[in-house]
Amino acid sequence: MFLGLGFLVALVAWFQMRLEERERLEQMDFDELKKSASSASLFGGASDAEAFPARRARVQFERYFVPGFAFLLFLLEGAAALLAVAVDGR
Repeated sequence: MFLGLGFLVALVAWFQMRLEERERLEQMDFDELKKSASSASLFGGASDAEAFPARRARVQFERYFVPGFAFLLFLLEGAAALLAVAVDGR
């Protein structure tokens, strides 16, 4: 039971690391485009939300999904512990 819950945590951690990598690559691309004179007008009036969609996705993931997942994990671990005690018979 707990091994399966650990796998879920690892899966969420992997997904979050993937989002952070996308954000890092997006920032590198933006920095490269900003260096060239022709792209200055392309991103001149864009806000952070418009210019960095990977950052927005990561922030929303951390703001909404991570706390919800933590609460769900708490409930699942409690249920697994109760089930383990009930099966053991003590």
